[in-house]
Formats: sequence, structure tokens, C-alpha cells
Amino acid sequence: MNVKRKKVVLPKETKFDSVIFGIISKQYYEDYLDNVEERIGGPLIYANSACASNNSYVALVTKFSDEDSFMLDYLNGKNSKIFHYNDTNSHCLTIKLKKINQTQEKAFVYYDLRTTTFNEANLPNVSAYNYVFLEGAIGDYDLNLIKKCSELGDVALDGSAFINKVDNTTGLLTYTEDNNIKEIIPYCHYIKFTCEESELLTGKTNVKEACEIIKSWGAQEIIITKRDIVCVLDKNGNYIEERIVEKPNLNYAFLDTTVFVSYVNQRITSDPIYSLYCACAIGTLKLKRPGPLLCNRADIDHCLKFYYYFKPVETIEPVEDDI
Repeated sequence: MNVKRKKVVLPKETKFDSVIFGIISKQYYEDYLDNVEERIGGPLIYANSACASNNSYVALVTKFSDEDSFMLDYLNGKNSKIFHYNDTNSHCLTIKLKKINQTQEKAFVYYDLRTTTFNEANLPNVSAYNYVFLEGAIGDYDLNLIKKCSELGDVALDGSAFINKVDNTTGLLTYTEDNNIKEIIPYCHYIKFTCEESELLTGKTNVKEACEIIKSWGAQEIIITKRDIVCVLDKNGNYIEERIVEKPNLNYAFLDTTVFVSYVNQRITSDPIYSLYCACAIGTLKLKRPGPLLCNRADIDHCLKFYYYFKPVETIEPVEDDI
């Protein structure tokens, strides 16, 4: 029997999961034997690859000079829209590896050239659930831009952007206690620090205690990374930790950015525990190969199934999202 059926066309989603602000940079890696390798990098490339792998719909906001427009080739993803602003300079830095002892190396980061500050003029006219500010240094993001974004959606900030300071003489990137991070935190729904940064701010080596202090400053959810461990204090005060299964290795660059962006985007539709599982699964896959994450949702689901779903069930208070 022939039955006529009406074709249903689902409306296309016009609201982005996230608007992501970040830099693309020309990077020079110099090892202790004075070997130099040049590559295109920066947190935005790694964040975009994580979003593309997890089918997140994102708007990418970046700056560089027109003569370096080839760097756009490093931002790929069918669900990504790029907002590029021309600047006098492209971001450029040098990473020097120094031997501490026979088994340890330390990376020193030098800013050779910087782009101008992201400000309200760089805010694209789009709608999004999250407005994400990736790792950087003081001077990368204007406070008024963050305030404006907090009126439009949830702000997710990598706190390093207001803790790291570039020495005006040497260009060396270092931590500074002369920062205004406490003024910024109340505008952030999500804020991320490394374990070292949280200890610098709070004086606490215990991560849970550090999270509770940072939460008292006005943040809704705090994410702390300790190499292969990711810690979360959610909006209801529940503290959870999860381990990235793959051991830290030479592919560790921008792992924090990959995990942070993945958690924030997953939180749009998921609870904190599942979002943390997903972020750690993506972190595991990122450590399995050099460079930015390259996988698909099936790979992520496989990792979730065999490393996280079989863990004992943990129950926390339900979260009421404002969506």
C-alpha cells in the first residue's frame, strides 16, 4: 500500500555551543642541543581539533597579520566558523628546553611578538551557550570583553591568561602575583587552573581546599588539572576527580586546553560526572598521538565504554542547568 508521508525538515541549529577566543602562533622549539624546529601551534588549534572530534558547533575568534593567512589552513572542522581579525603582528614565541638533571627538562617560553588585546570590537554577532577564553598571558583579553560575554552566556576562562605575565625586557613568560584574577572570577561560570596556579593563588596544596577558596571568590565551577588528573568542583559543591588513562608523554602540549574545552562543551547537555568522563576520554586519545587531537565520536565512545563506564557508579546532587 502506498502511503504519502510528509517530509519533515528539522530546523538548522543557529546557536553555537561556544565562541572560543584564542591565538594561533608561529612557534620555535629549541632543545638543549640547540636544535630548532618551527611549527604552527597555539591553543586555538588544539581546542578546535577537540571540538571537531566531538562534533561541537563552535565559532573561533583569532588574530594574525594578513601575510600569515595560511595559518587558517590549520583550523579545520565542518562545524567550525572562523572569525579572523587582521593585526599588525602574528603571535610568535620561542620555547626553549633546558636540562635540569639527567632525567628532567624544563620548558621556558619567550614571547617574541604578540597580537593586540581581544576586546569588545572582536566579539562576533552570533549567539552561543559558552564564551571560552583559552590560555595565554596578561594583556591577551580585555576585562570588559569578559564582562560583556557574561551577559550573553556562560564564560569559561583559562585562568593562566590573567596569571602569566610577559617580561617586557626578556619576553620570558612567568607567573605573577600582581594580577586581578579575583576581580574577573565572579564573571566566570567555569574557570580552569593548573595545580601550580591554584597553589600560587590560594596557598593550598590540597586541590579540594583550593577549589573551595576559588569558588568563594564567585566562580560557579572550577576545573584543576594535575598532569593526568582532572579535578572538578561543580556548582552544587560536589568535588570529583578523574584520571586520564594514557600516561603523560611528549604529546602533553596543550592537553589542558583540550580537556578544558571538551568539559565545557559537554556540560551544555550533560552532568558534571559524564562531562568529566568525556573530557578525560578525549585527553586519553589526544595523548595517543603527536599534535592536536584526531579522532571521531566513535573513538570517544569506545574510550568511554572501556575506561569509564565500567567504574563504580557515583551519585551526586542533581544540577539544574539554566537552559
